[in-house]
Amino acid sequence: MNLVNKISKYKAFTLNELLIAIVIIGIIASITIPPLMEDTSKKHDKVASDKIQIAITNVLKSMRLESNLTGNETTENFVNELQEHMNIRKICGSNELSNCFVEHFWVSEDYKNLSAYTSSSAFGKDWGTNINGVVLSDGTRMLIAYNPNCSKFEPENCVSIFYDTNKTNKKKKYTGINGATSMGVYNAELE
Repeated sequence: MNLVNKISKYKAFTLNELLIAIVIIGIIASITIPPLMEDTSKKHDKVASDKIQIAITNVLKSMRLESNLTGNETTENFVNELQEHMNIRKICGSNELSNCFVEHFWVSEDYKNLSAYTSSSAFGKDWGTNINGVVLSDGTRMLIAYNPNCSKFEPENCVSIFYDTNKTNKKKKYTGINGATSMGVYNAELE
């Protein structure tokens, strides 16, 4: 009996007090977690963009050293050669790009449709070649245009690539800055 009297002397939290504490924790979490998640997502996009930029640069340097970067007559020929150097899971011709890339996306404030991206002119390049799509083994998706007149002395004018490193995010937007979102543009720096 003495033990029961000692236990009853100790106070405990009431159910109302516990519920109030849980609500306060929930409010604080709802305020702090979204910005934290957004910051994490931005860091992930930057790392993924840097990683694909480095991978493409290394592959193109290797192709240049092996004399495989130049001399391709079409983007299709170039992509077939690229497949020997990169882990490409899927290749899509210019008439089936939607199998390799998202159909609609934003470039800055302009809503774009993939159907407008069939030739190198969509990238502002007057190369007269088609765009091909590829999906890498890690899920990165790319649109590739190749310049059949590229020179080993000007390798930065050989390939133009628009990529998307995030295959799960439905909101696709390129802001003009690589790493700001999952979408980016590859600019060759092979010197």
